[in-house]
Amino acid sequence: MKLSIAFTIAILLLAVVAAGPSAAPGDKFVYADFEKTENGRPVSNEGGLIQLYTAQESTPVKFKASNPPRVAIISPTNSAQFLSSTSLNIVAEATQIDGSIKRVDFYADGRLIGSDSEIVHTERFEATWTNVTTGLHELKAVAVDDLGVSATSKPITVKVEARRSDGKN
Repeated sequence: MKLSIAFTIAILLLAVVAAGPSAAPGDKFVYADFEKTENGRPVSNEGGLIQLYTAQESTPVKFKASNPPRVAIISPTNSAQFLSSTSLNIVAEATQIDGSIKRVDFYADGRLIGSDSEIVHTERFEATWTNVTTGLHELKAVAVDDLGVSATSKPITVKVEARRSDGKN
């Protein structure tokens, strides 16, 4: 099925990148072939092939499309409270419908605190945050798939309180 490329700038930008140095000034991508579409938009089907054509060239430029991964922090939960300690374990679930998850990076307050890139996973990835300070902290997880496509989890906030010196927390 031939679709107009005008429906999305994102596909046009991908087409220009895919064409690389072989694209001449003035080349315009006029249509694309997609293996699968839904509601007139391209959908990757198991890493589906997208073929892009230029007005001056009948040979298609081919590249694989990837749906973004999905990732969510499942532990700790949002608004969880902890007493200060030396470490906090963070667990995320990450999935990819048309490939595999390469790694999950974990962030606290925008700073990388750990990564999990084990080869064998069910869907759970984890990292241990060490030297946790008191206060409110925002945690995020970023999943990266086998094609380099990434997605960021919804952030969660945790509160870490100082331990009382009398031990009555």
